[in-house]
Amino acid sequence: MPRYKAQLKQGSRTLSKDYEAKDLENLLTFLEATTTMQVKQVSKIIYDVEYDERPDEPSKYFNNFRGQILNSDTQHKHQIMIPHFKKDALPNIFELVKKHLEIKGNPITDLLSSLF
Repeated sequence: MPRYKAQLKQGSRTLSKDYEAKDLENLLTFLEATTTMQVKQVSKIIYDVEYDERPDEPSKYFNNFRGQILNSDTQHKHQIMIPHFKKDALPNIFELVKKHLEIKGNPITDLLSSLF
């Protein structure tokens, strides 16, 4: 059965829960019948890996990387946050962002700022 992550919201409270359902329509019908919270978002889980609890060596990463990515043609901006950012990825961060990320279907043209 497919697995889904549903984001439920009521007032200022937001919960994310995992469900297995026959399909998206069945999940939405189930949630509508069982909860007073509003379904804000449902994502299909297509990749899941076993968690390794061994901590990383702190000298190999920064606590966080935060950056503003931009498409200069459309002027769309988006903030990205990468926890436990690998120090050896820093010299290539702009190339990695340009190669692998998009904003609303458009390519990334600039990385405006980066904070750690």
